[in-house]
This record gives sequence, structure tokens and C-alpha cells, in this order.
Amino acid sequence: MFTDQLTLPTIEETDEPKVSYVWSPRHRRELRVTINRATRCDARCTHAKGFICDCSCGGKNHGSMNL
Repeated sequence: MFTDQLTLPTIEETDEPKVSYVWSPRHRRELRVTINRATRCDARCTHAKGFICDCSCGGKNHGSMNL
């Protein structure tokens, strides 16, 4: 059984983007997540339809407005 929560990777104290793959119950597949502190989470992330997230939320808000 999968939870409704997205398990996010740990964010280190570096500004360098970190790429990882996380399981998303919302999308029922893995997302390619790039945690990029320089890019704020905005409509490009919340309205996204693809499976690649490149912002500061780490995939937490990815596609959330498409429900």
C-alpha cells in the first residue's frame, strides 16, 4: 500500500542542484526530481503534466493543480 505523501529526498545545505528519483502516488510512477533552490516553485510546477520536476519543492507540488 502506498501512502498519499510523497517521500522527498533529504536536502543538503548546498545550492548545487541535486537529481534523484522519487515515487509519486499522485502520478503512480517515479518523478525525476532536481531540487534546485535557485528556482522557485510556481505554475510551471503545479500545472505540470510531465514527470520531471526542476524547482525548490522537490516534487511535492508537481502537478498538484491538475487533479
